[in-house]
Amino acid sequence: MWPELSTPFIPGRLSCPLFCVAIAANVARSRRGEWLTYKNGRYLALMLLFAAISQAPYHKISTSGSYNVLLTLALGLVVAWGCHHRTS
Repeated sequence: MWPELSTPFIPGRLSCPLFCVAIAANVARSRRGEWLTYKNGRYLALMLLFAAISQAPYHKISTSGSYNVLLTLALGLVVAWGCHHRTS
């Protein structure tokens, strides 16, 4: 379906760690114990919204039948919140 995709391969492989660093920086900025805030809810909702919007084009392009990386990043955000705001 697509021609050789070697040109966007390198930037694509570099972008995931950068997104993970951005998520970790946003989690680290929040105060411990204050994870149920408007900003955190908005952040997660926007990530899930963009994941839903981008899934259809990703499904058309991809032949693997998997989900795009935004769902994995949203799950990583929830896990990072859990580690950062744990009570025990």
